[in-house]
Amino acid sequence: MRPQAKHRFAVVGLALFFMSAVIGCTAGQNFHAPDVSMTMEDNWQAVSSGAEGQLDQHRQPVTDWWRQFHDDALSGLVDQLFSSNRALAGAKQRILELSARQGVVQADSKLQLAAALDYTHAEAGDKAVSILGPPPGMSRDLHSAGVVAGWELDLWGRTARLVEAAGADIGAGHADYQGMMVSLAAELTLTYVNERTIESRLDMVRQNIALQEKTLALAENRLQAGTGTALAVERTRRLLQSTRARVPELERAQTEAGNRIKVLLGQPPGKMVLKPGPMPVVPRLIGLGLPVDLLVRRSDIRAAFHRYHAAVARTGAAEAERYPRLLLAGKLTLSSDTLDNMVDPDSLIYSLGSGLSFPLLTGGRIKSNIE
Repeated sequence: MRPQAKHRFAVVGLALFFMSAVIGCTAGQNFHAPDVSMTMEDNWQAVSSGAEGQLDQHRQPVTDWWRQFHDDALSGLVDQLFSSNRALAGAKQRILELSARQGVVQADSKLQLAAALDYTHAEAGDKAVSILGPPPGMSRDLHSAGVVAGWELDLWGRTARLVEAAGADIGAGHADYQGMMVSLAAELTLTYVNERTIESRLDMVRQNIALQEKTLALAENRLQAGTGTALAVERTRRLLQSTRARVPELERAQTEAGNRIKVLLGQPPGKMVLKPGPMPVVPRLIGLGLPVDLLVRRSDIRAAFHRYHAAVARTGAAEAERYPRLLLAGKLTLSSDTLDNMVDPDSLIYSLGSGLSFPLLTGGRIKSNIE
């Protein structure tokens, strides 16, 4: 190796050693979970010793809470909901999108390599003059193949902060997905209970109609026998007509409930065919723990927590824009005017360099981005 090349490599090595010592200085503040103890009342933070053990037994909520109704039809509908609901599927794809975006950000901190193949044919006229082209009246072919490398050193943790923010975005996406699961399952359960309620009311109305028809027939027989009155017959007939009028109204409400269930399941609206069944059994109210624990389990609060984390991390990445950026670049190429000479070591061309950029005038962009 030539002495000049050794000198250059020594300079590059010293620069890398210096930069490796600098790496680790991450711009911005590290995220810390906010302390909400000052905004909470004392009775939200502690309980009496007598109730503490009972609350600890049920500190975690039941995940499949709808199974506490012991209704196989309801459980089947909820399972179908989670597999076919369009909005829930969109939320799941959103998590995959956020994971892919995190991979894109992580790639910025890794070594970048690209292969390059090139062929150029240049020809100059007899009176043409060019600094870069062939001499006048001559032509030239140029074949080249090589690799180009680039690496930006994350001196101030800008990329690390962006990766941290992307991870927090994924956490928020999961919280949104779980919140949508809870909301949709609750809406489906309420609609299902409403449908069962309407079904029970329809059965009662039809039973009343059958009884009132018998009562009307009895009143008419008594009128013909001379032991009844026409007023009693008319009253019984009006009551029967009023009861019969309730059937279309309840059937319409049942159709609306079925349409709602179908939409939740991602199916076209239509009559929902459910096997006749009893009303779901209301479960025993389980212990929910302290109110502050219940708040922490809320998906919207968890999502806000992750988004706050992402905002703090992105603020650090924005602050890192104030400092210099160092880029290392290298290129290794085999270049010749013929393909036969491409494998000759004398056709080798390499370059290794670095670039340092420092923001001077940005029109207030960095400051505004931080704010």
